[in-house]
Amino acid sequence: MNFRIVCTFITMLLIGLLISCQPNKPEPSLIEQIDKIQTSNDVKTILEKIHKTHRDTRSISAEIEKKSGKSSQEFRDAENEIFAKDAKNLEAIDALIQKKGYPKASEVGIQTAMIPWIIIRNHFHIPTKEKHLPILKQAWQEGNISENEYLYILQDIYKSKKKIEFGSLDSLSNQDKIRIISDSLKYTF
Repeated sequence: MNFRIVCTFITMLLIGLLISCQPNKPEPSLIEQIDKIQTSNDVKTILEKIHKTHRDTRSISAEIEKKSGKSSQEFRDAENEIFAKDAKNLEAIDALIQKKGYPKASEVGIQTAMIPWIIIRNHFHIPTKEKHLPILKQAWQEGNISENEYLYILQDIYKSKKKIEFGSLDSLSNQDKIRIISDSLKYTF
């Protein structure tokens, strides 16, 4: 009788070990998660994940810069990691906008609706920023990003392309500044 109990115990233990040894299913990629989006809350969750990755990567880079300096290999590696994460985040933002349009501030909140703008603005590649300007202009016109945010990205592009600061022109309204920069860069959208 003891033999039977021991055999049953060992069998149950082995079955338990086999079940627990099954590989964990990896979390789906952001693109896979975006494909399954149903609600505004799903959109908000995805945007918050993207923002967390964006923020965390930059925090690590800042710490390494403080500790090792900008000329260190460790810092260059961290910067390369930022570029790689930025590319993935931008890919996810593009997929999200393709599927659902620019996030509505009224549905996901003002701060969360800014996340695509943050990802696009922090991207290093000027043609990529320019490609997204029509989307960002529409987001501004629909109240999903502020006039200032749209102006900031235009000023970034202007500064990079013209190699000069736009200047404050404090007496002008932001809309006038947007018009002047857009005209100067020959944007017609």
